[in-house]
Amino acid sequence: MASGVKGTIEFRMQNISTVLDRMGLERIVGYKPAKNVGTGVELRIRQVLNAQGVFESDDTAQTADEQTLIRRASKLQKQTFHKVPDGIVQPQKVATVSTSFVRDPKVRAWVLKEAKGICEGCNTNAPFEVDGQPFLEVHHVKHLAQKGSDRITNAVALCPNCHQRCHRSSDREAFTAALYSKIERLIRE
Repeated sequence: MASGVKGTIEFRMQNISTVLDRMGLERIVGYKPAKNVGTGVELRIRQVLNAQGVFESDDTAQTADEQTLIRRASKLQKQTFHKVPDGIVQPQKVATVSTSFVRDPKVRAWVLKEAKGICEGCNTNAPFEVDGQPFLEVHHVKHLAQKGSDRITNAVALCPNCHQRCHRSSDREAFTAALYSKIERLIRE
């Protein structure tokens, strides 16, 4: 191989090692990071890495937001871990501002009482008890954030697994449709 070609390959590999290092990933073995990588070059390298499924550093950034944490972890689960994560020895507390919907405790109590400790999604017993009552979660089939009502015609008692299935699973739309078919009191809003 001509020395000019070898030097060009080494220079490019060093650029890639620099970008990998900046992303918090392991650099290419045998190639030290380059001292200077142009902004345009770094952008192109990041685009190529992203196309190959290597995620930007934002996807590995620590967060206090639960939804962001779940989304980032889901992406990272598809990757190979080259080393065990360090984690955070003493996670710091952050103040957050949130909004909540006003809900009727009578609706919640009625839905839970009607379920008699049986999940309305999978028909299994509640997984445990809290204060002598079977633990089920009340789920609004049309989410409150989507202008769903807080009425018995839009609420079901679910085990934690079925509740998460309604919010996160790949088949959440089909599962929700099955709830409408299965539970007579539900009305599509």
